[in-house]
Amino acid sequence: MSNRNSSEVSDWDDSDDGSREPREIPDFSQPASAPWTVVIPHQDFQKLIKGVAVFDMDDKWLIQTIGPDKQGIYIVQFVRAWLGRLVVSFKVQGELSESGELLSGRPVQVQEVTWELDQSVWASFTPHTDEDAKELVKALCPVLMDFTISD
Repeated sequence: MSNRNSSEVSDWDDSDDGSREPREIPDFSQPASAPWTVVIPHQDFQKLIKGVAVFDMDDKWLIQTIGPDKQGIYIVQFVRAWLGRLVVSFKVQGELSESGELLSGRPVQVQEVTWELDQSVWASFTPHTDEDAKELVKALCPVLMDFTISD
């Protein structure tokens, strides 16, 4: 990992007005999903929304959050940076204001984890089960995002 602040948003898709859009990532080729019920405090979810940038080949993971949709659903993606492919994602339900903004101070609820089953794409770090996928997320968050997720 580089010495840069890893919680900065990736500069791949900056627009002229300074806003940032999530990088377009190919979907899973052989997805598997399972329920995952865990609460993430608001301040920690803000770190996931901000994401983890990739600046060079030393940065192995891109983390970005897509959403919310009208129901307050976000998708948090964990992408193997140099491959540009999804390894794990999880669905989060947040509570939105009437204007569609995430309500401040309210925790969010993880609902589901999805992971790639295609071993030919991911080789040794491919999660085989939902527990593997959850453990990967729980291992990366303290290192890259400075918070822990616990069941």
